[in-house]
Amino acid sequence: MDKSSLANFSPEILTFLFSDLVDSTALWEKYPKSMPAALKLHDDILNNSVLQHGGKIVKSTGDGVMAVFTSPTEALLAAIAAQMSMQSEVWHDTDPLMVRIGLHTGKAEYRRDDYYGSTVNRAARLMSIGHGGQILLSQATYELVKEELPQGILVEDMKSHTLKGFTQPEQVYQILIPGLLSEFPPLNSLENRPNNLPVQVTSFVGRQSEIEALSKLLLDPDVSLVSIIAPGGMGKTRLALELGERMLDQFHNGVFFVELAPISDSENIIPAVAEAAGYQFQQNGRSPKRQVLDYLENKQILLIMDNFENLIDSAEIVTEMLNSASGLKILVTSRQRLHLPGETLFILPGLQLPDEGISEDASQFAAIELFRQTARRAKPDFILTRESLPHVVRICQLVQGMPLGILLAASWTPVLSEAEIVTEIQRSLDILEAEGSELPDRQRSIRAVFDYAWSMMNEAEQAVFVKLAVFRGGFTREAAQNVAGADLRKLQSLLSKALISRDADLAHYSVHELLRQYAEEKLQKSGGYQQTCQDHSHYYLTYLAAQATDLKGAGQLPTLKRIQTEFKNIRAAWDEAVDNHQYDLIGQSMEGMYLFCFLQSRLEDGKALFDQARAGLAPERDQEPHPVWLALGIRFYRAEDSQSILKERLENSLAAARNRDDMLEAAFCLHTLGTIAHYVDQNPSQAIEHYEECVAIYRHLGEKYYLAQTLSKLGEAYQLLGQTELTLKYVNEAYQLQGEIGDRMGESETLRALGMTSFQTGDYDVSLNFSEKAFVIQLETNYTTRTAPAISTS
Repeated sequence: MDKSSLANFSPEILTFLFSDLVDSTALWEKYPKSMPAALKLHDDILNNSVLQHGGKIVKSTGDGVMAVFTSPTEALLAAIAAQMSMQSEVWHDTDPLMVRIGLHTGKAEYRRDDYYGSTVNRAARLMSIGHGGQILLSQATYELVKEELPQGILVEDMKSHTLKGFTQPEQVYQILIPGLLSEFPPLNSLENRPNNLPVQVTSFVGRQSEIEALSKLLLDPDVSLVSIIAPGGMGKTRLALELGERMLDQFHNGVFFVELAPISDSENIIPAVAEAAGYQFQQNGRSPKRQVLDYLENKQILLIMDNFENLIDSAEIVTEMLNSASGLKILVTSRQRLHLPGETLFILPGLQLPDEGISEDASQFAAIELFRQTARRAKPDFILTRESLPHVVRICQLVQGMPLGILLAASWTPVLSEAEIVTEIQRSLDILEAEGSELPDRQRSIRAVFDYAWSMMNEAEQAVFVKLAVFRGGFTREAAQNVAGADLRKLQSLLSKALISRDADLAHYSVHELLRQYAEEKLQKSGGYQQTCQDHSHYYLTYLAAQATDLKGAGQLPTLKRIQTEFKNIRAAWDEAVDNHQYDLIGQSMEGMYLFCFLQSRLEDGKALFDQARAGLAPERDQEPHPVWLALGIRFYRAEDSQSILKERLENSLAAARNRDDMLEAAFCLHTLGTIAHYVDQNPSQAIEHYEECVAIYRHLGEKYYLAQTLSKLGEAYQLLGQTELTLKYVNEAYQLQGEIGDRMGESETLRALGMTSFQTGDYDVSLNFSEKAFVIQLETNYTTRTAPAISTS
């Protein structure tokens, strides 16, 4: 349908229709060839029924639809028409498809071609408790249609039922259509499924992909134990409870929540399981454990065992229960894995949140929505505005999507602006604390959560963990070993306790930002902060220096990606070296930093880093300038520097390089002087003089990367003098050298120069061929050709 038509379909009160095809998995198994045609017919029936009664299809919901109506009566007529068509249609090979439908009326928020809010959620949950062939109405919808029921249509009061995720029960009504099925099993509400799941007072936000993944695991016949692992405050319990509600239909003997947080003695695990499942112990000589194991046998039950980290040493009871009951599934939440046979780990990340950049789309992310809902409870007139959105996004980024962090931050909205909350979080994690909230004591502050995590570590783990605080943006195994002394076993132990996480694609580990801040405080108090920062700086700047060779050859692209991954650490290492006047470290890593920023078009980053280093390493008055300081001054010029200042600085650096016989630095100065004469002063003769001296040095040193660059520029300078033969000579030599060393980015610029020369000599086909080759390389390397003035002075 035309989604734009929904924009004007938003009156104050709307009726929502949700439908769902029941037993679709079984149907696909039974009729794999016939189901595509049957589903097409199913979709046509629903779409036609909705449209013929003035409704609009909002979206497909997998095996059903979400539709919206301005008239509740028309919505009911659409549901009746759909069910009648479903039963009267000829389905050929398949059995008649059975659809359940729910209708609810109320206010909803329209955003980006969809509707949101409690009304929408209640309509969907109402539908979910029904059975195939059934139409269910909420109290609100029933009151609006009861005087306008079609002739022959009856309504049956189904009493009050608690819907998943809602605290207030719903009065439910069933529509009875003459000639159609009217007898159904009990509704699938919480009251009609054995469970002890606590009623949640707030709506569940986000985590759809996690729900789907965990549901798939729990329905896998080969999986019996799933452990949700995450640090405290990540929302493990809330996710497990929501999953339990959604899985009620799959476990006929019940879903039971076993709260282990208050338990410190392993002997109390069995009584806790019995109490959760409603089992009464008998005085028949069997031990309590034997009675519970016998009770679980031959039953389809899901046990949610929450906060197991207190009882890791007693985890074998889980294996005993699973071995005694083939239909039993156990979902564990814990801050560390149980280390049991058959345990499937599910590492829970933070809520989905925007990355870099701010846009209106950011408000659609789960982290932002959780902040908005929490803020509205704390401050009922809270509105997420265009002005406040960037600050809310920043808050969610600072806590990396941690639900508890978001809840605690949002609780400050009556007192602080969103911008002030950002400032306070950056200053200290102690702002993330709430007194008198609905949260349990152990979760009323981030510090309390982390203090508990700290207590779970032994001294060796603590010593390693605090040093990991100096990393920015993650770290490799090698970096952890060199900087923090974290060998493989310690990393494995920290992973198992959810204190660090691992990105398998990048082979990178990371610490949640709030945990990192906590660890950094511990490291500073221990007195080891400065030394660890220096170790970090030495490691990453030595690493960067080692990448320079690969940046100039065939390993260019993978090397750029590696440096990009490590750049936050490299930037921090650079800052530390500048602060401690580590000339040697800055000097040895300067080429790698310069090449990375240049090849990645990060010229502003380069300017900032080199300006900062030049300011931090400036010589005292009457002190001889250090060669590193001079080198910093002739790379990434500042926009405010005049041409005369640039030339004077280059001449001084050139003289100093010659005096200390640093021919490589002298060649760099000559190349840059040639560039200015070539592109800024438009003086090709002067440029050629500098380039030729530079070429001679690079030939002598065997430095092919920079030699090829200079030869290409030399050829272009001769082109300005109309000497095409020399142009082709030098540019072709540059191209051959670049091909030899694998400098693909350099090749693209040289091909561009060859194309320009061919065009000016009238060889248009040759020019086009060179230009196309250059374009292909630029696409491959994501490299944009730069002019020389941009390299040196912009």
